[in-house]
Amino acid sequence: MHYFYLDASAWVKRYHTETGSDLINVLFQKTSGLQKIITSLWSVGETFASLNRTKNRFNIPEEDFDKIIFTFFTDCENIHLLPLSDSQLFKSLLHVRKYNLNSADAFHLSVILELKDTLASLGHNIVLFSADERLIKASKGEAINVFNPENDTASHLQRLI
Repeated sequence: MHYFYLDASAWVKRYHTETGSDLINVLFQKTSGLQKIITSLWSVGETFASLNRTKNRFNIPEEDFDKIIFTFFTDCENIHLLPLSDSQLFKSLLHVRKYNLNSADAFHLSVILELKDTLASLGHNIVLFSADERLIKASKGEAINVFNPENDTASHLQRLI
């Protein structure tokens, strides 16, 4: 069975239309109630900050933004949110150097690698759901399955779900 680790670059596509929004919506629809979407608490902050930047850039009215935020927090209730750990943070420093990642992407990679090992021991797989090219490249370097909603297809997603 595949589980999906969601990073902010993909998650924000759920709340405003852009390339890949249709596929992130399919992921949420097809996995509703199954707790197959996983992310770290770090992603919550990253996604919220990105949504706020989008609100400011496009002058989204407060009333409309409140609806977006309500949907975002509702989605948080249906995602398995992983706590942040010191060990993941310190392990992420190795990824900063190895792949020249920023601290956020290195942290995500550290979490994904730990999750990959845990799920593999249970006979399951993790798929990174991301549109962040640097994180995607580093993840592939660590033999992590990746789905990029900007480049991959609906049929590929259906096979994974």
